Amino acid sequence: MRHRYFLTIAAERLEVFPYEAHKLKLVTAREKDQIFYRTKLTGEAVFVKSDFDLLLAVEQSAERCLEIGFEIEKKCSGVWEVVWKGYFSCNDVKWDLSKCDASVTPLPDDEYRSILENYSKEYNVLPGTTPVSASVKLDLEADFEFLFTNYDEQPVQDAGTWAEFIHMNYWVDPSFLGGDHFNGKIWFRMLRRLRRENGVPVDLSGGGWSIVAEYPETDEAKYAKAPDLYQFKPFDWNSKGNFTRYPELLQIDCGAAYDTSRYINVTALLQGVNLQNGCLNMFRKMNEDRYVQILWDFGTLTYSRNRAFTDIVRRLVELTATPDLLPASDVALSRFFNDELNYVTEAPNSLRGMHVASLSDVVGYNSSEPATKADWSLKKLLDTLRSMFRVYWDIEQGKIRLEHESFYQLQGEKDLTVHEKHLRGTKSYEYVKEDMPRFQRLLFSNAFNQDFEKGEIEYGGVCVTKDEGKDTDETTITEVTTDLEYLITSGGNTGQKGFVFMLISEGQVLKERGDLSGLFYPNAGLSAANLVKNYYTHNRVLENGAVNRIIRIFKSVKKTRKQATLTVPVCCEKINPFARFISTLSANAELESMSYNLITGDAELVLLHDTTGTGHINLGRQFDDSFDDSFR
Repeated sequence: MRHRYFLTIAAERLEVFPYEAHKLKLVTAREKDQIFYRTKLTGEAVFVKSDFDLLLAVEQSAERCLEIGFEIEKKCSGVWEVVWKGYFSCNDVKWDLSKCDASVTPLPDDEYRSILENYSKEYNVLPGTTPVSASVKLDLEADFEFLFTNYDEQPVQDAGTWAEFIHMNYWVDPSFLGGDHFNGKIWFRMLRRLRRENGVPVDLSGGGWSIVAEYPETDEAKYAKAPDLYQFKPFDWNSKGNFTRYPELLQIDCGAAYDTSRYINVTALLQGVNLQNGCLNMFRKMNEDRYVQILWDFGTLTYSRNRAFTDIVRRLVELTATPDLLPASDVALSRFFNDELNYVTEAPNSLRGMHVASLSDVVGYNSSEPATKADWSLKKLLDTLRSMFRVYWDIEQGKIRLEHESFYQLQGEKDLTVHEKHLRGTKSYEYVKEDMPRFQRLLFSNAFNQDFEKGEIEYGGVCVTKDEGKDTDETTITEVTTDLEYLITSGGNTGQKGFVFMLISEGQVLKERGDLSGLFYPNAGLSAANLVKNYYTHNRVLENGAVNRIIRIFKSVKKTRKQATLTVPVCCEKINPFARFISTLSANAELESMSYNLITGDAELVLLHDTTGTGHINLGRQFDDSFDDSFR
C-alpha cells in the first residue's frame, strides 16, 4: 500500500516526503463533549532536505503567517485519492536549524473547522433580531401574607420576615386643627411551602427565607421572607379617598366583584386587625364606618425585548462561521426545537416558543433604555443547549443541525467478525466506571426556587461509582437564567449580565408545575428539575434511577462496556464511525476511537457495548425504602 504527501503553499501544491512517515497515524474519535467524530493526525511530520528548505523559505519571508495545506493521499485500485486534509502555519512548526529539520502536527481541515476556529469568540447577538413582547403573571394570593399594625409599631410575629407595604397617615376631617387623625401600616411578606427532606426542612436561609411553621402531617415546612421586589417602594397613603396616585392599588366597596386574575385582595389576607366579612374599616370620619377592600395589581409584567431562539442561533452561526452553514428552514436547523410534537417528550412542543432576552432587559423590564449590546459566543450557547436539553450540534450535508442526543442513531453496520483470525482471544472487556456516576445534576447559578435551582438523577446499587469526588457528574449553567419569579423578587440583586430563556405562547410566558416542588411557576418548563425529567431520558447510566426523587425508567442506557482493542485490516475500506459495529462481544457496539496505521493499513478499534444486564432496581418498593439500602 502506498501513501504520498503534499504541501500547498500560496496555491501551489507540491509533493513532499516526510521523514519516518510510518510513525504517523490517523485517529478518529468523538470530539470532547460532542456527538460528532473528527479524524486527527498523531505523530509529527518531519521535513528534511529540500522539504525543509521549502518551509524555511516561507519562515524567513514576509508571508511566514501564510496557511500551509497538508494532504495525505492513498492509492486504491490504481487511483490516488485524498484520505486526510490538514493545515498549519510556521508558528506551529518546531524548527531545528542545526539538524536542518522541521517537525509539525497539522490540524484537521474538515467541515467542523469553520465553526471551531471562532467557536469562543463573542459577538453582540441583539442587532438584526426582532424584539417580541410577552407577559407573565407571577404567582397569586398564596404567595403573600399581609399584616396590619399601628403606625409606630413593628410586627412581633416572625420579626424580620415583614416589609412595609402601605403607610396610612392622614387626617380624616378636612380641617387640620381639631380634625381626627388616622394612621396605621400594612406589612407584607412572601411565603413558600416546600416538602421536607427526610423529615428535615430544607435550609433556605441563604436566600433570606426563615422557617415559620412545620406540618408533619404533610411533611412540609412553611417559609417566609421580606419581599425585595425590583424597584418597589412602600405606598404612602396620605390623604383619604381612593389611591389616585397609585394605579397599582384599588379601593372598592366591601363584597364588590373584581378581576381575580389581575388583583390580590390585600384586605382578605390581612392579619392582626378586626375585619368585617374580610373588609377593612377605612372610615371617612372617626365615627363613620366604611368597609372597603384594598386590591393590589401585582405580578402582570410585560417583557418587550425578547428574541426568537432560532434567530439568536442563526445570528451567531453567521457571525462565527458563514451563512452557508445555515439550512433554509428552522425545522431543518432543529426538529427538536421546531417540530409540533417534540420527539423526545412525544408531547406538544413548547420549545417552539422559546425566546431569549438580555438579563438586563428582564430585570429592568420597565426601563426606558433597552439593552443594545449582549455579547455571547456560539460555544457558550451550544454548551448551554447540551447542558439544558441534551442537544448536540453536527453538520449534515454542509448545514449545521441541533438535535437531542437520541436523534443521532447508529448508521448502517460494520461486521468485524469477518476478520476471524484477527479477533481470536478478543472477548475481554471492562466497564468505564468513570462514566457511571451515582449522581447526575443540572444546576443554575442564578436561580433560587427549588425547581429552578437543581435537577438530579440518583442511581442505585454498586454498579455506579460512589467514590468521593468521582461519584457526581454536575453541570452548572452560569450565563442563562430561567427563574423569572426569582429575578423579579430579588430587588435587582441578580446582576445585569447574561441571558434569560423563556417559553412563550400567544404572548404569554407559559406556566407549568415544577417537578420537584409540585408548585406552578411561570417558565417552569425550563426549570432544572423539569429539564432533567423531560430531556435527560436517553443515554443514562442505568436503566432506571430516581429523577427528582421519583424512580423512572429511561429510554436508553449509555454503552459503558469497553472491549479490549481490536486490530483489523482496513486497506482501502472506508469505515463509517457512526456505524453499528458487530464484534465478538455483541452486535450492537459503537466506536469510541479508531487509529489507522498509514503504513500497515491496519486499524486499532476501541468499541463500547451495552451492559450485560439492565442494572434494574425493584420498582415495587417505595422511594424511601429503596434508597435506604440499594441507593445508599
